[in-house]
Amino acid sequence: KLPGTAEHGDPDLVRVLDPRVARAERTAALAKLEKAQLASGAFPWWPGGPPSDFMTLYLMYGFAKAAEFGVAVPDTMIQRGWQYLGERYRDEFAHKLERADCDCNWEWLTFLNYVASTYPDPSVMGDAVPESERRRILDASFRHWKEHSPYLKGLLALTLRRMGRPRDARLVW
Repeated sequence: KLPGTAEHGDPDLVRVLDPRVARAERTAALAKLEKAQLASGAFPWWPGGPPSDFMTLYLMYGFAKAAEFGVAVPDTMIQRGWQYLGERYRDEFAHKLERADCDCNWEWLTFLNYVASTYPDPSVMGDAVPESERRRILDASFRHWKEHSPYLKGLLALTLRRMGRPRDARLVW
């Protein structure tokens, strides 16, 4: 028997499974995220830090996964986060996509498009990255698929499949 454990296991572990405790933890975590979100809609790596494109995108992914499993997600936070990501995409990448020698951040663009494709209800993203832009991103990411890590190839293949390009998805896979 380990110190701090009950006869039938760890009491703290059992508490986590209590729906009231889980609800309170979720509420507290969402409140922290809401407080951390910057006026721009971006999220920083730490409270009060500078905006982070990656952290914002990573949190949008987390919200999509939560929604996929039926967890209520904060639409306002998601919409603000996607507006920020859409602006970053348009400011930094949109004008570069057609150039063959584009030194774009293909990893970020591929992940952006994958995350957008994971939302069960894409209307929550608003017009942040419209379907037409997502298709442009997909075309550009596909042109550079051989440069991706195996993990990103998997994300690209899933995005291709979700966006109606199963043959290209199999090629990348």
